[in-house]
Amino acid sequence: MKKNNLKYYLFAVGCYALTVSAHAQWTGVAGDNSYWNPDNWVAGIVNNQFIGPVNGGYGWVSATNYSPGNNAVFTTDSFIYYNTDEVNFGLQVVNVGGLTLNGPGNTFTFSVDLGTTTAQRVFTLGGHAGWGNMLNANGKNLVFDVSPSLANSYLGWENAGPDHFNLYVTATNIGSLTKTGGGALIVSGIDSLKLHVSGSVSVQDGLLWLATGNNVISEPRIVGATQYDISNRAILLLDSYTNATAQTPVNLIEAVPVHLRDGALLARIMASGAVGPFNQSVGAVRLRSGESVIGLTGNSQSTTNPSVLTMASLTRENYATVSVVGNYNGYSTFIRVTNDQNILDALVGGVIADTVLNGTDEKTGTGITNLKILPWALGRGNGENRGAYFNYNSGWAAGNDPYLDNTMVTYSATGGLRWLRDNEYYRTDTDKTLLGAADDDNVWLGTAAAANQLTQSKTINALRVTNWDAGITFQSSATLTLTSGLIVTSNAGGRINIGSAGDAGYLNSGDRELIIAGGAGGITFNVPIINDLDADKDSHRAGVILATSNTSSGFATFNAANYYGGATIVQGGLNINNIAALPQTTDLRIDRFGIVNINFNNNLAALRVNKLTGSGQINFASASVTGRFIIGTSGTVADYAERSISVNSGFIIAPGDDGDVPTGTLLIGNNVTAVNFLAGSFFDVDLGADSLSDSLAALGDSTALTFASGANLRLKLLAAPADDATWVLASNFSNLTGDLDLVNILDSGNNPLDDYALSFDNGHLLLNYIAIPEPSVLLLLGIGAGLLTLLRRRK
Repeated sequence: MKKNNLKYYLFAVGCYALTVSAHAQWTGVAGDNSYWNPDNWVAGIVNNQFIGPVNGGYGWVSATNYSPGNNAVFTTDSFIYYNTDEVNFGLQVVNVGGLTLNGPGNTFTFSVDLGTTTAQRVFTLGGHAGWGNMLNANGKNLVFDVSPSLANSYLGWENAGPDHFNLYVTATNIGSLTKTGGGALIVSGIDSLKLHVSGSVSVQDGLLWLATGNNVISEPRIVGATQYDISNRAILLLDSYTNATAQTPVNLIEAVPVHLRDGALLARIMASGAVGPFNQSVGAVRLRSGESVIGLTGNSQSTTNPSVLTMASLTRENYATVSVVGNYNGYSTFIRVTNDQNILDALVGGVIADTVLNGTDEKTGTGITNLKILPWALGRGNGENRGAYFNYNSGWAAGNDPYLDNTMVTYSATGGLRWLRDNEYYRTDTDKTLLGAADDDNVWLGTAAAANQLTQSKTINALRVTNWDAGITFQSSATLTLTSGLIVTSNAGGRINIGSAGDAGYLNSGDRELIIAGGAGGITFNVPIINDLDADKDSHRAGVILATSNTSSGFATFNAANYYGGATIVQGGLNINNIAALPQTTDLRIDRFGIVNINFNNNLAALRVNKLTGSGQINFASASVTGRFIIGTSGTVADYAERSISVNSGFIIAPGDDGDVPTGTLLIGNNVTAVNFLAGSFFDVDLGADSLSDSLAALGDSTALTFASGANLRLKLLAAPADDATWVLASNFSNLTGDLDLVNILDSGNNPLDDYALSFDNGHLLLNYIAIPEPSVLLLLGIGAGLLTLLRRRK
């Protein structure tokens, strides 16, 4: 059976050493629906877990025997609820009284799986009839795993499918709080109901929804948290719904840092019948890596006195990009930044958009075609009612027209972030030509390639391409230089062409990274990409960033040989149709959700790069491809098998190494025959606590793993290893070739490590740590020096 589902492999690896266990199940008896009545349990507490009820239904499971003076105590470390019904239902537990978590571990997990994706179903802890409910976490870290079998499924507000875990309690003494699974954790209620957290709040999948409900509130839903980490295309939603008619502060989190790693920070300000404004403020927002989203949406807002989402600051790291989404009044986002000097410094172009536009000006715009833009920001959509609930998979705002055009983003200290309007571009779909644009114009290319003849070199600030057959014809070795380095493409269904086959021109981003941002339409490059970066001196900088869609129709395609300096960062999708499409000196980093397809048929050809890193996926496009992928410049192509990935002496594969996330898995996709570590090559992995580590995961059924004698495994320890710790460094490989005893195991300084050993079992490459007592301890135990020498050997 073909196994190409990432979640299957992650589950398989995670369950590698698990055995089947029995669990208690809640059943309920006639005339008594109390969750706390022991008669309603089969087998009590087994294996430290509660399970059940198996089948739900609308109604309450009460805890009337437990008042605040007679609280319940969980002596386990998990609460597991699952349901097999394929119908919508509601279930509510812990109606009154308190609950204390007193299990033996430092983490308590609430795991709720409501069993279907065809209906939205709800589980509630606490309730409207018992606002004083108290959950005492007793210092434990809390994990809410809602719909564990789903990931990133919460693509829209009020979508059918994703399950909800409603938390209507005051919870105290929480360490850290983590949301996993594809459903939603909803924290709502009145001012007195809060989560008191002393550590970080992490949203790793699905949605963490902080809401006011129908109540006017003036205090945060979560207090005391040190920071928020939103990753893996999860969403933090600040939902300020109110029926009030007067201005009321509604900040749902405190002003602490918010870190986005392919995550979304969204504010929804709904004010039915209200005049507003109902503002939302957050702390310093850091774009840590990948493609993230910041958005604001709502209704019934005043155009002259709008509600605003205010960030203390906005900073960018590790080549991150951001989409700015929302649906306020046409074109302004009303997203503002207090400490914004770094954004002002990052703007590129002619003039700053100082005008604060409201009302009718939202649609007519300023008419200025050389506004400064923020090159690493993309405005999603170009019409009214942009959805703020971003669908990462298809690259457009869910719930709205998927063919809305993407646009550029400008910024001013008075107006904050906003989208460029239609008349704020130099447009070739009027009566203008590409050559007529000024050097600092933002050009909208809305006509076919035949109308855009580049007969001489030209400089513009940025390029927006929207027509389904739009493109440029390069003649006479002309060069198009983009001062900002930004190309924005649309979601139109046709493929956009930069250059035609055989064109002799160049696309130049100067001394800046070329950022290609767009949606489902796709873009093809038939001319070489160049820049002014030195391949050796500027290896730490990005040369090209592909913030494209990762659906196949939205990939960027490289048909020409490219000569740019700096790293290649793939956040979306890339098709490679030329053996020189990536410069041999480039580091290729495939971020999480990024996909690279190698697709050229040349029996003696290989794509070569300097280094391969990241947590995305690399494939050969089909089994008919005859090319190779080689990391390193040496070696005769004929020495490598077709569709193999090989690491030459002195060169590196470093999965998960994106400069931010501690560990990650690099996916070796379909049609890869083998991953080969040659003599002198390096397999660099970070080792964390709890058996977390960087790793490789094969998605095909027949990918071999090879280690030549003298290959190097280089380890970076992120935490002190536990005795007899085991890490999975590779999974689902069909077989292993080579003697693992001949692989050098090194620390990050290239010094040998003697207390680690490699093994291969059932498709998994395992690394084991065996703690060795100090020599003095061994001698005190009467163990001779011979045994000590034996223990120090790995073979």
